[in-house]
Amino acid sequence: MARKTKAKLDKDGLGSLGLDKLIDILLEEAAANKALKARLLAALAGASGAEEIARLIDKRLDTLARSKSMVPASKARELAVELLGIARNIASELGSADALAAFERLLRLLSIYQSVSDRMYEDSVKLRKSAQDAETLTAEFVVNLNELQQSKAVASLEKARQDDSHAERVSLFATILCALHPVAADAWKILIEPDLKAKATERFGIDKSGYAIALLQALADHRHDLDAYVALEKSKPEFRRDSYETARRLYEAQRFAEALEWVRMIPKGMRTLNVGGMIVGVGPDYQSGARTL
Repeated sequence: MARKTKAKLDKDGLGSLGLDKLIDILLEEAAANKALKARLLAALAGASGAEEIARLIDKRLDTLARSKSMVPASKARELAVELLGIARNIASELGSADALAAFERLLRLLSIYQSVSDRMYEDSVKLRKSAQDAETLTAEFVVNLNELQQSKAVASLEKARQDDSHAERVSLFATILCALHPVAADAWKILIEPDLKAKATERFGIDKSGYAIALLQALADHRHDLDAYVALEKSKPEFRRDSYETARRLYEAQRFAEALEWVRMIPKGMRTLNVGGMIVGVGPDYQSGARTL
C-alpha cells in the first residue's frame, strides 16, 4: 500500500492547490479579515509604484486618525489585529518600495495606537501587545535605513516624540536614538536638547526635561560617555536625581573620589526614580543599605 503524504502548509503544499483555488480562499478570507484585505490591496497597488501603496495606507490611517468615538472592549481584539496588520503591511509592501516613506507611516501608526488606547473604556492586553509588536517592528525597521534616510527621518522622529504626551515611548525612542548612525543621532540630539531647559514638575511620570534627559543619558551610555551622563544627572532637580546609580557608574570606571562624592549625597524626602523600567516614588531610605556598603 502506498504511503499517504501528509499535507504541509508550505510553498510546495500551497502550490499544489492551484492558482484558482488559492484565489478563492484568499477572496473568502479577505472578506472577513481587514488586515489581509489591506495587505492584498497594497500588494496589488505595488505594480503602480510606491505612491499608490502609500495612498492606500494613508487612506486607512486617515480614517483611523479621524475616529473620536470610545472603543468598547469587544472591539479591542479586532483593532489590535488590524493595526498590527497595517504595521506589517507598511514594513513589507511600502518598505520594499520606499523605506523612508514606510518609516514615517510606522511612526504615524504609533500615534494612532496611542489615540485608540486613550479612547478605550478599559485596558486591553491584546491592544498593548499589538502596540509593543508594532514598536519592535519600527525599531528594527530604522536600523535598515541608510545614513541619508535616517537623517531625513529625524524631523519625523522629533515630531513623534513631541506628540508622545504621556511619555509612553521613552524606551522606544531611546532604542531608536542609540541605533541611528552618529550623524543622524547627533542631528536628533540637537533637536532634543532645548527641552533640557524646561521646568521639571514634582509629579509621577516624565515631563519635557525628564524625557530629554532620559533619551540623552541613554545615548551617553551607548557611547560610553560617562562625563555626559554625569553632567545630565547633575542637571536634574534633587527629587529626580539618582545619586547612588551615578556613584555606582563612577566606581566601576575607577573614578573613586567622584563616586564617594555622589554616594554621600543623602537624599531628602520623596523622589521619583526609574525602578525596573517604571517611574515610581521612593522614600529617603531607598538604596540606603547599598549606599552604606
